[in-house]
Amino acid sequence: MKYRVLVVDLDTRAYLVDGTWILNNKLAVLYTATFFARRFAYPHCVNFYIFALSVGFTTTLILLKLMYYIIIRPFQEAARNNLEIFNEIILAIFIYQLPLYTEMIPEVSDRFKLGWFFVALIILLVVVNSAEICRKVIPLIIVKCRKKY
Repeated sequence: MKYRVLVVDLDTRAYLVDGTWILNNKLAVLYTATFFARRFAYPHCVNFYIFALSVGFTTTLILLKLMYYIIIRPFQEAARNNLEIFNEIILAIFIYQLPLYTEMIPEVSDRFKLGWFFVALIILLVVVNSAEICRKVIPLIIVKCRKKY
């Protein structure tokens, strides 16, 4: 196979109607475009000189992507859609927390305590995503081992 797709789980199933192939979920094919558009837009949003505009534009991008995941549900597997929604919500919480680490909160000890909440969210994100990877990979490993031995 010379060429591969970027995302293999997109809901691009089609059905034939009067000799024409109709996509089941037409907007699911925009996933790759939205993925790269957001990757291109993030650095530009973060580099604003005014912090409030930076956070505002970044939050807008996150909420647009979250709406895309909730409304379009671009993946065939419901668990994958739910995981992407979870990741976007956690990312939104991260962005909403950013002003709390500035001089808006004058006490350094309070910012330190908030930092531990940030670390706890990162740990939650890693655990949930790792569990999803294990849920998919372990059965594949078992099948390969059974074929081999």
